[in-house]
Amino acid sequence: MTGRLILVGCGGRKLDHPDQPARLYVGSYFTACLDTALAVRNSAVNDRVMILSAKHGLLNLWAPVIEPYDLRLGQPGAISVGTLHSQAVARNVYLMPVLALCGGAYATLARQVWENVETPLAGLGIGRQVARLKEMRDEV
Repeated sequence: MTGRLILVGCGGRKLDHPDQPARLYVGSYFTACLDTALAVRNSAVNDRVMILSAKHGLLNLWAPVIEPYDLRLGQPGAISVGTLHSQAVARNVYLMPVLALCGGAYATLARQVWENVETPLAGLGIGRQVARLKEMRDEV
């Protein structure tokens, strides 16, 4: 399989009503990550963009409507490594290299499931992460 999986971590700020995943998360950090994922995606080699949700695991951007929730990784009810691994296999993205455009906890979770994970935001403060995301968009 060619291409890569571009993961965008879900966001804490959400609409107050159900919507499709790409529209449910409304925080500026999530939006910057999603905008970057869409900008760097290469459809010619079948790059796929998915949201990594603390509650639901892998979500297609335009999946069916989901309810807003308040859950962080590591809390009871959050996605587990095993469940995320099963989702990756079922969605045929397990063997893809991963570009993780997300915070540290989500990048750590991704590294526990996928072998080849690029984390361009790792070790950066939030302001520098946002600047790096803009640089990535500008490079396209």
